[in-house]
Amino acid sequence: MRLVHLSDAHWWYPPTRWTEYLNKRLLATANWFLLNRKSQLSPRVRQALIRSASATPRDGFVFTGDASCTGTQLELQVAASQLDCLREGGLVVSGNHDEYLWSTRGKLYHVFDRWNHPRAAALAILPIGDVTVIGIDSCYPCGWSKSSGRVPQAHLRLLEAESCKPGKKILALHYPVIDKDGELYHRKKPRHGLENADELMQILESTPFPPRLIIHGHLHYPFNVERKGFLFSTPGTCAGCTKEHLGSFHVYDVNGSRVDIHRYSIDLSSLHASELILDHNVFSFPDVFDIPEQMTSGIKSMLS
Repeated sequence: MRLVHLSDAHWWYPPTRWTEYLNKRLLATANWFLLNRKSQLSPRVRQALIRSASATPRDGFVFTGDASCTGTQLELQVAASQLDCLREGGLVVSGNHDEYLWSTRGKLYHVFDRWNHPRAAALAILPIGDVTVIGIDSCYPCGWSKSSGRVPQAHLRLLEAESCKPGKKILALHYPVIDKDGELYHRKKPRHGLENADELMQILESTPFPPRLIIHGHLHYPFNVERKGFLFSTPGTCAGCTKEHLGSFHVYDVNGSRVDIHRYSIDLSSLHASELILDHNVFSFPDVFDIPEQMTSGIKSMLS
């Protein structure tokens, strides 16, 4: 099974009315111009990577949020149009920038209505052969001083139920659970992380058949970390044009209990799709989908 993963595209189209700046969008605009965020993201890199991801043979596709910068209708419409080449067999979850304001709550899912995506009372379920990809919400509009997220209790309970069903699973969400050092991300950056990551990890570690591969976005640099039998992976932003935040996407090849991760990045010297280069640092986790022996007892009672 082959899954392609893109994240954090950040299409930017500023509001057209000055009244639209009387909220958190003023902070986003300051980040874009005053903090030079604009120079770190390139439309040419983004388009080259989307074309290359679309041309990659695959069984499924996941986009883990932040299609927009401030959740404007135009940003989301452009994102849906540009990503439409990957819609077949595709799953999308929203990012914190897509849920920037209460007035933009749920707009991404409305615009991406033809995609497989989570709903208030349902997870996004994408079966691909013997693997099931599960998408959950983790974003909500928060105040000016933070950009943290939270998985709704309804989705946690649904995830817990899915994790009691046999089968290989991949979990897709926007926020990182683990950082590149293998530690819980929100404990280091509580205003930037997943507020109830401990509760999510408790579900993953206490159920018999949880998702063993967790893919996410939010952070603009790529990493793959194994922790307690789980593999956490992000390709970073697909629009980055700096050496620190280089645009890339991931391809996950799942064969039996083996997961190979290929990271494709752009060559900054040309910014052409023909110059796409492959990071040959391939990761393999032969036992990533194995069920811990101590969990096998009592499975039938949990499923009944």
